[in-house]
Amino acid sequence: MAIQKFKTKKPELSAYFDQAYGYAILPGITRVAVGFGGAYGRGLVIEQDSLIGRTGFSQFTGGIQLGAKHFSMIVFFKGSDALEQYKAGRVRFLGQAGIDVLTVGVSGTPAYNEGVAIIAMTKLGLMAEFSYSGARFSYTPIIIGD
Repeated sequence: MAIQKFKTKKPELSAYFDQAYGYAILPGITRVAVGFGGAYGRGLVIEQDSLIGRTGFSQFTGGIQLGAKHFSMIVFFKGSDALEQYKAGRVRFLGQAGIDVLTVGVSGTPAYNEGVAIIAMTKLGLMAEFSYSGARFSYTPIIIGD
């Protein structure tokens, strides 16, 4: 369902789904901040059209910020190397600034950086911020048949 919403809101992402080696989909991430803040969400990891694992996203922020928002995120992997980096916990990002005012929209740069492209879609939010942050993804493989 979350994938279809991304494709509907931003049709040019269909090419990313078609061309990516794999991707992580996190359909619901909640973020709250008052000076300090944090976010958390869970999702699934797909490799070559096969479900291979579960993923988590956690973020801690500090700075000038106030509000809350709920959003979805997709992390595209251009090749197997980028996916292996993700599975090893080496995909992270820092820093952000912006304003979300009761908006629904898609943000992120639809371009690969070191084989990874991250796209977020705000479902509902009221957030103003100029903050620094650290974000981390986790990965747990799904073992079928155990």
